[in-house]
Amino acid sequence: MKSLAIFLYTLSLIFQVGASYQSFRLINIVKKYRFTCIALTVALTFMIGRRIVPLINIYEHSVFDIKDAVLSLPISLLLFVGVFGIKSALSEIRKENSALETLNAKDSLTMALTKKETYVRLKKEISRGERSLHPLAFLMIDIDHFKSINDQYGHMVGDTVLKNLSLFCQHKLRDIDIFGRFGGEEFLVACPETNAKAALEVAERLREAIAKESFAMVDGQEVTLTVSIGISIFDPQSAHHDSLDLAMDQYIDYSDKAMYCAKNAGRNQIKIFDEQMLRSFNGQTTGNS
Repeated sequence: MKSLAIFLYTLSLIFQVGASYQSFRLINIVKKYRFTCIALTVALTFMIGRRIVPLINIYEHSVFDIKDAVLSLPISLLLFVGVFGIKSALSEIRKENSALETLNAKDSLTMALTKKETYVRLKKEISRGERSLHPLAFLMIDIDHFKSINDQYGHMVGDTVLKNLSLFCQHKLRDIDIFGRFGGEEFLVACPETNAKAALEVAERLREAIAKESFAMVDGQEVTLTVSIGISIFDPQSAHHDSLDLAMDQYIDYSDKAMYCAKNAGRNQIKIFDEQMLRSFNGQTTGNS
């Protein structure tokens, strides 16, 4: 009976330690209820003593209670199973929530970032740029004559073109670059730590690569396209703004104006924003009012 009691208490101790360890891992999983998880971990850790003391009594005094030994095993086992089950369930929920967040952050068609998520990441990048004093380049990309593609091949082919263009651009860009769908056939790229010269090089590589690529196939015919790209540069060393929203909106608008200048100049080209463009657009607004 003594050997049986030692065996039962030893198994109980193992499961009790396991339950305490699993509850400890819950602390980082359920951050909102961290205090509750800490309290559970402390309680289960103290209960380890209830498994060690009987073993000490057996070895030192040969005193044991076989009924207590028998009951200790299912109690510790059930505690382990229960805590492990809770941890597994919460881990699964966290994974599902993370997958859902990722899904919500991506445009369902193009797998580019949604406009909302693009804004969120742009604010963080502008804030980081202001701290590090590194420039941030904005590239507004618009497909030339996209309506003609839809009219000639249909909207399903148009959707395929958008999807493939998005994936193509993301493959060409760096992991740290932000790539979001800004409108129907417009995409916004933000390149951290990129000055005007580097932004022009990035835009030119993209423009040339896109012009050489096929983005859909219809009846054996390749669907090709060109893009117009507008660039603006947020330089925290020379530009200061009262808010991140103001800075973000302003430089997105600048890149958009530069893109329209590229369109007006004949398409399939790049324009970088300057003050002359702003005066030109202001003059058009005044003339139309």
